[in-house]
Amino acid sequence: MTESWVASTLHMGVVLVSVLAVGIFARGPAAIVTVTAYAGVSDVLWRATNAKGPYEASKYAVIVGAIFLAVRFAKESRYRTLGLVLAALLAPGAAITIMRMGAAGREHAAANLAGLLALAAIVAAWGSLRLTLAEVRGLYLVVLGPIVALTASATLGTLRASDLEWTNEGNLDASAGFGPNQVSSLMALGALLSVLVAFQRGVSWRLRVIAITAAVWLVSQMVLTFSRGGVFGLVLALAAAGLVALLTSGQRLRTVVAAGVLLAIGIQIMSWAGAFTDGASDQRFTSTDTTNRWDIAVADVELFFAKPIFGSGAGMATFDRGSQQVAAHTEYTRLLAEHGLFGIGVLAVLAAICVRIVRSGKGWYRMASVGLLVLALGQMTHSATRIGSIAIAFGLAALREEQS
Repeated sequence: MTESWVASTLHMGVVLVSVLAVGIFARGPAAIVTVTAYAGVSDVLWRATNAKGPYEASKYAVIVGAIFLAVRFAKESRYRTLGLVLAALLAPGAAITIMRMGAAGREHAAANLAGLLALAAIVAAWGSLRLTLAEVRGLYLVVLGPIVALTASATLGTLRASDLEWTNEGNLDASAGFGPNQVSSLMALGALLSVLVAFQRGVSWRLRVIAITAAVWLVSQMVLTFSRGGVFGLVLALAAAGLVALLTSGQRLRTVVAAGVLLAIGIQIMSWAGAFTDGASDQRFTSTDTTNRWDIAVADVELFFAKPIFGSGAGMATFDRGSQQVAAHTEYTRLLAEHGLFGIGVLAVLAAICVRIVRSGKGWYRMASVGLLVLALGQMTHSATRIGSIAIAFGLAALREEQS
């Protein structure tokens, strides 16, 4: 996909300018939410197509869009205080990085904090919004745009590859030539949104069929990336959403039937993948090898005990772990290592946000919120906050039903 960098760069530029223009001139919150959501899930597509622009442009766009929304239309939010506290707790870690690295530390700290800052900003802004099911469905379809484009590229890459090799590692050919971990995480979000649309009340059978078909395609390609994080995260998210639906009055029979259908589809996909990869997918998804993530997490915890108050500084654990001098994969232990006790504070605020989101939702909205939160929290165990879709998932989870 790297030969399309010109179109990709143009696309990035148009999206970023749109966030600014819509943020300034929009007459209502809907347009700002739409363009922010689209920008937030475009980062992996831009990275895979080698767009020439800021690596964290997607997260910066989310922050800018959320600020415009908060200032112009969402003047009151149940999450604003939590968002501000979360951002404030990250400040000491940023200061330490700047002190250690000098001027270069500003960019380094910003890159490592952009994901959490985007999450804080979007929850604070979107938490005041009330949308109808049709409006939420439309927003989901907008988010699916970049995900479908990325998946289409990955599918074409898989079909065109002349020397596909299936090993016990992520497959670049099936991941649009980019990191399988990030690509599969985005596909997981797309599959979850498709399933949630399919099981909304009042949706036509035609749209249900299209949504389920899209989910099957997304999951099939996700399995071929050989990245386990996206697959396992999706399974956990669907299970959590299903459990909420089971506990909802009037939804039990429908949920049991839906679970049976999804389970049958999942079994068929894994069976097909096993045949397509000559059994390599079975070996990959039953492997317990953590690909060094466990060792990095352990090193993070050890670093926390060595510097328990302020930590190493945002993004500095990479240089302080000794033998594990690689980027963090687990956001939870990274917060401990790089932010110390302030990192524990961040985790507490994240927990408070999740509890408030779940408690405030009802019916389908609560089911969707739980599924989105579980997926995002699961992705933070293996992708930290590298991709903007984690912030978008939190924002979508915070949306509430418009009262008639």
